[in-house]
Amino acid sequence: MAQYKKSLQISTDENHKEGIVLAHINIGNTFLDQSIYDSAKYYLSGALALARSVADIQSETYILLGLGNIELQEGNANTASTYFRQTIQLAKDIDYLGNVMEGARQLAIAEEKLGNYKAALAAQTLLMSVEDSVDNERQREKLVKMQAEYEFQQERDSIQFVQKTSRLTYEAEITRQKWSQTLLVAGIVVFALIVLLVVWYNRKLKLLNK
Repeated sequence: MAQYKKSLQISTDENHKEGIVLAHINIGNTFLDQSIYDSAKYYLSGALALARSVADIQSETYILLGLGNIELQEGNANTASTYFRQTIQLAKDIDYLGNVMEGARQLAIAEEKLGNYKAALAAQTLLMSVEDSVDNERQREKLVKMQAEYEFQQERDSIQFVQKTSRLTYEAEITRQKWSQTLLVAGIVVFALIVLLVVWYNRKLKLLNK
């Protein structure tokens, strides 16, 4: 709490409105967690007005959730339902699915307390639909990642194959050259021996003719 109040003071001194909004939200939610609802409502209400003045819609969805939870805890399910519906609409507008889900989850609870089971079911259906959408998106991202990893592996394997093929070709060429050199040396040796034999034979014939 002390850290949040210090942050609020610094943001106020610097007239950093987004920082003031965030500090109010943090302080308000801390009071909410402690079930000190009047103080929670004071800070969250202040944050709501300021968030709207700077068009900070994402923060506004969190504030509305907090205010809805206060009303729900105080037994004002009807007012809570209004806050949660506003949360859902704003979160949809900015495609902030996390708070669409949380708003729908809390709205289902509020409507059930009011005995509006049809509305509670609709909220629960929305929650499940968005959860499926999020799961599908995560699955799609997972598949994209797997595909990228597969393509990378294929490319790496291809490079390794080319490198291996080049190495084998190089080694084969070196072996061929060594055999060629060996055969050449052997050919020279054989030729030299034949020459020596011919020379020796000719000399022997000359000696015999004498």
